[in-house]
Amino acid sequence: MIDSNYNQQRDPGEAAPPNASMKIGSQTVKVDNNGTAIATLLPVNTPVRIMMDPDDQKANPSLSSGVDAYTVVPRPGKVIAVNFPLFETSQIEGTVSAPPGEKPAGLVVELVNVDGQAIRRAHSAFDGYYLLADIMPGSYKIRIADSSLKERGLKQEQQPSLTITVSDYFVKDIQLTPAARVAVRPPGAPPPPEPAAEDKNRVPSGTAPGSLITGMNE
Repeated sequence: MIDSNYNQQRDPGEAAPPNASMKIGSQTVKVDNNGTAIATLLPVNTPVRIMMDPDDQKANPSLSSGVDAYTVVPRPGKVIAVNFPLFETSQIEGTVSAPPGEKPAGLVVELVNVDGQAIRRAHSAFDGYYLLADIMPGSYKIRIADSSLKERGLKQEQQPSLTITVSDYFVKDIQLTPAARVAVRPPGAPPPPEPAAEDKNRVPSGTAPGSLITGMNE
C-alpha cells in the first residue's frame, strides 16, 4: 500500500500502488487492485527475499519502500503475510558550479539530515548535474563531501537547505570557490631564508659624518 502517513501500517483510505509488481524469491508477481501479491510453491526452510520488482518499467518513480527487501523463511503448511509499505518520496536535482579551470565532474554530493549524517550520495556528471532520489520528509542540507573538496582544492561557502513535508521535486544548485592555498615545503628542501635583521647602527642615507642622531623630534 501507499503509506501516506508514514506509519508503516495500512490505514483506511490508503490505496494500492498502480501498475506495481513484486519480486518474491525467483517469482515476479503482479500486485492486484487490493494491494495483494500472492506467491505459491516457494521453497521451504530456505530464506526468500521480498522486494519491489526492480525491472518494473511501469512503477511510479516517486514511490519508494522503507527497506530494500524483507526476508522470510517459508515453512510447510504455513502462510506468511508481510506488510510492504511504499512511501511517496521526493527528488532533488541541481548543478555544481566550479571555478574557472576546474571541472565539476565526479564530485560527491551528500544529503545530510539534522543529525549530520549523510543519508544519500550522488556523483556529479560531466556538467556538474546531480540527482538525489528516494528522499523521505525531513529537514536536510546539501554539501560536497570533504574528500572531494580537499582533492580539488575547493570550498563550499554555503550549504543549500530545505524542509520536505510532502512528495515534491526540488532544484538546489551548489557554488564552489577556490580554497586558500597553503605552501608545503617538499621533504629535504632547505627552509626559506629569514628576512635580514635591521642594522640599528646603520647611518641613514643623507646624514653628514659626525652628526648626532637622537630619537627626539626637534
